[in-house]
Amino acid sequence: MKKSFIIILCCLAFVIYSKSLNSGFVLDDEALVVNNPLIKSASLAPLIFVSGLYDYPEMNLNKIPFDKMYRPLQLASYSFDYKIWGINPFGFHLTNILLHILNGVLVYLLFSMLAPIAVARIASILFIIHPINTSVVSYISGRADLLVCFFMLASVFFFTRFAILKKKFLCIISIFCAALALLCRESAIILPLFIMLILYLLKKQARDYLNIIPFVLLGVAYLFIRYAVFGPYAFSVHPDNLGFIPSVTNLLNIIPRYLLVLVFPYGMHMFRSTPFVTNLFNAPFIFFSLFILVIVYLSFKEKLNKLITFGLLWFIAGFLPVFSSLGAYPWLKRVMMAESWLYFSSLGIFLLFALFLDRIKISRKPVFILLLLFYSTVTFINGQQWRSNVKAFENILKYLPDNNPIHKELARAYLKSGMQKEAEKEVNKFAVLFPEASDRYILEGDLLYYKNEPKQALEKYYTALKVNKDKIEVYYKLSLCYEKLSDFNMAIKVLVNSLMLNPRYFDSLVQMGDLYVKNNDFAQAEKYYRLALNIDPSSKELKEKIKNAK
Repeated sequence: MKKSFIIILCCLAFVIYSKSLNSGFVLDDEALVVNNPLIKSASLAPLIFVSGLYDYPEMNLNKIPFDKMYRPLQLASYSFDYKIWGINPFGFHLTNILLHILNGVLVYLLFSMLAPIAVARIASILFIIHPINTSVVSYISGRADLLVCFFMLASVFFFTRFAILKKKFLCIISIFCAALALLCRESAIILPLFIMLILYLLKKQARDYLNIIPFVLLGVAYLFIRYAVFGPYAFSVHPDNLGFIPSVTNLLNIIPRYLLVLVFPYGMHMFRSTPFVTNLFNAPFIFFSLFILVIVYLSFKEKLNKLITFGLLWFIAGFLPVFSSLGAYPWLKRVMMAESWLYFSSLGIFLLFALFLDRIKISRKPVFILLLLFYSTVTFINGQQWRSNVKAFENILKYLPDNNPIHKELARAYLKSGMQKEAEKEVNKFAVLFPEASDRYILEGDLLYYKNEPKQALEKYYTALKVNKDKIEVYYKLSLCYEKLSDFNMAIKVLVNSLMLNPRYFDSLVQMGDLYVKNNDFAQAEKYYRLALNIDPSSKELKEKIKNAK
């Protein structure tokens, strides 16, 4: 029966997320995958393990000194996908779906050891199909959540087997998985809490809790590694993060809102947010307090008291990493409620939900099938917003205050899609909202370039450089304008500035090669093409350019 149920889980996931296989790269996918030299070049690959997620030169030239993300296995997984698929989003989306399936299977296997089999089945189905997980599975940059969930679940699973069977090799495997989890996402530092929950649920003796020590030491070792990689910035947070008391207040405010979305998924979008609160006496907090009291009451009254408490504590423990992320987007003037933050912690709520549904004997009734169909349909429809940058940014802007910088991203998406009229509207909105920003002039220059007005575009780009002379991509765009004006020498000259700022800026290297070809300097063209090929060794287009330049 286990094998047949696992097959059902796999089929459910593939049906629900099948549309995402045809989706493209959206939002941060372009930074982390499309334009990331570390995942493409074998010579640069070692930098994955000594760099932050956004610290490669094309993205973070000046090294942002806060919110450092050490996630080498996320980048390594992209490198693996790239070696198989190249820059084809299909393969990257397929990996995300497969990881989600593996996580669903682990949920089933773990909960089947801790709860009745019917409860394990319901909980794993809810996890697979629930709309709250759409952004993690459909968004390639959500890979970190998928990976950390996989290795944390694997670690908890093998530790549970160890606690039951007393075979030490199972504990060693669990520790190894915990180490890999820490290389996927910072939130894995809380894994010892889940090991404690397993010991609590299995009613282990006090001496058994000593088995937590290796996991704690592993966390300490991870903190030393972070310091070795990032130095004094290893533990710095965003300067706009809330203080301790406001963070606690707002965390308690958003938890009940998350619970409501888990039961009634509505208005799914990436930048879910809620207004700041300054006191605890509000409706959501009162609702959450009543919820806790009901759970505590049931914990003492019901025979399944430990399992109910286990589910609740799993949710709360899994939610703790959110504490360090509150308030990091000051332009929203609201508290972020990213749906991805629930990917691991929601398992506790799915377990409670499954216990409730099993208790009222609803799992075999038509109403249960209708519930599953509802969640699956919402997930399927919600996945459409991740098909392209245009769809993603249009959906995000539906739910944000109008005075936000996302308009520039939508404008760029429109331009890339050839939607000039729509792009012009967004460019004008951004210019009104942020009149002094260098991005305003870059957008206006992009619009003029697409309108085939390179002279006017040049003026905008030079104005942008007066505001910020270190904008590498502006020099590249200047070169495109001069090329369109047939001034190849000037096009080469401005590109030199780009490559002085970043010698590995891929677009500028290729553009430099193209310009030297037009100047009939094939030796120089081959030189720059080969420098670009070192960054992207699998590029057939570059190999063809080198061949033609000889």
